[in-house]
Amino acid sequence: MAFKSTASMPANTLIQAIESIGGNMLAHSSREAIMYQSSVFPKHLGDAISILASVVKEPLFLPEELNDVKTQIAYETDAMQWNYPQLLPEKLHQLAFGNKLNDRYAIQTVKHTNDIASLCTPTSTIGTPLFCDDAKSLAALSPKTLKQFHQTWYTPDRIVIAGVGMPHQQLVELAEKHFGSLKPATPEIQAAQKKVLEIPVKYKGGIALVDTNGQPVSPNPDDRLLTHVYIGFEAPGMLDPDVYAMATLASLMGGGGSFSAGGPGKGMYTRLYTEVLNRYHWVENCNMLSYSYQPTSLFGISASVPPHPETHAHILPILLSHLHQTTSPTSLSAVPLSRAKNQLKSNLLMSLESRSVEVGL
Repeated sequence: MAFKSTASMPANTLIQAIESIGGNMLAHSSREAIMYQSSVFPKHLGDAISILASVVKEPLFLPEELNDVKTQIAYETDAMQWNYPQLLPEKLHQLAFGNKLNDRYAIQTVKHTNDIASLCTPTSTIGTPLFCDDAKSLAALSPKTLKQFHQTWYTPDRIVIAGVGMPHQQLVELAEKHFGSLKPATPEIQAAQKKVLEIPVKYKGGIALVDTNGQPVSPNPDDRLLTHVYIGFEAPGMLDPDVYAMATLASLMGGGGSFSAGGPGKGMYTRLYTEVLNRYHWVENCNMLSYSYQPTSLFGISASVPPHPETHAHILPILLSHLHQTTSPTSLSAVPLSRAKNQLKSNLLMSLESRSVEVGL
């Protein structure tokens, strides 16, 4: 519902205002924040912040616009059921932080990927999915619900304004001009925020198998039928000093797809390439997983293989053996460790060349 009608601009006027300054504006949601971002020429900075302020402060959540968004979400959700690289990490989070069973080693089988949600009762936002794959919840969403969420969480103490490529004082003055009128959160709103924020993030873990025999086949003939395996572990949060060791381990293990054009920086010398993808021709792709949040993280490994009894029998021992070998002190030499550190440094420096990444930090 971002960039829809606001109290000062109808949707058409808002879009025309964005187009008139030749800007690039987007909204992005994660498990810990919602970000509104804009890239414009310096002379249009004031216009851009004025537009973003209107979008953030005074959305109308009109019923007709909400219905249009619901239709779009329903279409995207239907297509998402075959987008396993994007879908399964969401299910991994749900199971890791919301498994109903106290026994994390109990194997639970479902008939559809979306049925994993029925096994879970997330207590914190980290265990909830980033997209709405529940038709009932989507249908129940109303302008009143959105307004209540906006009123509860869009308070001045929870808003951060950052910018790159302009004088600091200019940004401060524009922020005061367009956001200075925001009223502090009332005691009732603070209590509602506290009720959610004080819920502890608890890792539960679990095992879920999806029997896709009854699941619809993708209408895209180019979609290959594969078996996907995701293994995750709880890891230190992003403020923990050990997060650097975790990032280095992910760089050391690396991974990728069975086809790559190679070239500098493609990770062709990482362990998952040399020891898995190059050795087992039937492995379609194999990658490390790393999802970092403030209180905790998920770290692990994933792979996709053809659906065959032999590949099913071998893929888990292969993945687990390489995780064990990599974390064994006797199997880690100085050369690959140095290469992993250098590659991690290179990736960080290359990312900082992008202003959109720099402003997000």
